[in-house]
Amino acid sequence: MLLLSCLGSYCSRFHLCINVSKKLSSKMCRKRINLIVLTLLLSCTMTAQFRNKCDLDSIKESGFYSILVSPRLSEYIKTDLSDIRIADQRGQWVPHILSWLNARASTVVVSSVMPILYKETINSQTTIIIKNGQLAILSNFLIRIKNTSANRFASISGSDDKLSWFTITDSLLLKDPQIYPDSSFFHILFPPVAYQYFRIVIFNGKNDPLNVQDVLTEQEDLPEKVERFISNPANDFSQTDSSHFTLIKIENKNHFHVARLRIVVASPKYFDRQVAFYTTYPGSIQQLLQTVPDQEFAISTNSSGEYEVPCNKSKSLVLLIRNKDNPPLKLRSIITMQERKQLIAYLEKGKRYQLFFNDSLAGFPDYDLQRFKDTIPKTLSVLNIGEIEFLTGHSATSAIKKDNRWWIWPTIIAVVLLLAYFTMSLARDVNKQSKRVDPL
Repeated sequence: MLLLSCLGSYCSRFHLCINVSKKLSSKMCRKRINLIVLTLLLSCTMTAQFRNKCDLDSIKESGFYSILVSPRLSEYIKTDLSDIRIADQRGQWVPHILSWLNARASTVVVSSVMPILYKETINSQTTIIIKNGQLAILSNFLIRIKNTSANRFASISGSDDKLSWFTITDSLLLKDPQIYPDSSFFHILFPPVAYQYFRIVIFNGKNDPLNVQDVLTEQEDLPEKVERFISNPANDFSQTDSSHFTLIKIENKNHFHVARLRIVVASPKYFDRQVAFYTTYPGSIQQLLQTVPDQEFAISTNSSGEYEVPCNKSKSLVLLIRNKDNPPLKLRSIITMQERKQLIAYLEKGKRYQLFFNDSLAGFPDYDLQRFKDTIPKTLSVLNIGEIEFLTGHSATSAIKKDNRWWIWPTIIAVVLLLAYFTMSLARDVNKQSKRVDPL
């Protein structure tokens, strides 16, 4: 603000000098004008600052944490999230990476130990009975034994009462065990089946029995489904029907990010319409038809009811539905949605952290952490944000200091002094040139 007020005082004289310099074609004037313009451009790059901040939850254990970009946070930041930073209690920026959450998470294979109810070797065979307490559908066993390189034949049966047994697989060859420092594993595959009890019989023949330690099974652990989009707060929408078009105006409560629309149609039951999506409204349907839409899509009885649009943060959105000769649609609700985005950072126990955001001149930071994103755990604790504060005056200056840009105010003062010097010098040159041109 200080820089802008100083520049304003020179605005009229600067404009006068430019006009005179055009008439005089003075090389010196042009040179100094160029210097002033360069100085102005330099000063503009120095004045960026974050306008908002909020506190983060306390850190109880050191590690990676996730900070969800909620709708109330998104209204203050750019859609690409380039103007958000994490700062520690000393004002140092903390490296973070951006991540877009979605429902296409990969499954995880989990090994679980099966309870052994009975294990005994009689004559030439070893019999093991295990319990499937969860009545899960099983399709494999891992038999852990003391290290060996022996091969055996085996069979597997199932039962729900330990009295009647039914064959699952027989003549199964146990061979080529996976060998580890103190144990080996035979991996057995069989058709998926659910029994309360499983019986494994290992045929030893004339050989000594295997030293069986445990029986495990591997199952896919499906992670909790994380939706790719989250809903923004409820909006207001109005509908205007004409002979061949329906105009829908959507008013969001704030400038939330919008990347998808969920449109619920009350009637008719069967429909298939073309829709044009706009982020501005010129004033009439005729003007709208002459404007290139931001997106076009079809809404239909057979569609999911959710439609992706270019990511934006316009408070007012417009839909133009082509009805052709059909009666207008009656809409029950329209929900705006944004992609589920998060910041991931390594935070230390006992330290306090804050978010700084809302800086139109900020660009993407270049952190080393981006090169190590493959080491970040799949499951992260989520931190909540506190009340969002608006930074003004001294608070805004403090936010700049937290970026360690201590040189900004000295630079601003230097820029103002340079502008004053160039302006006065330019004015003297203009006066001299004026006297030469017009001696009267």
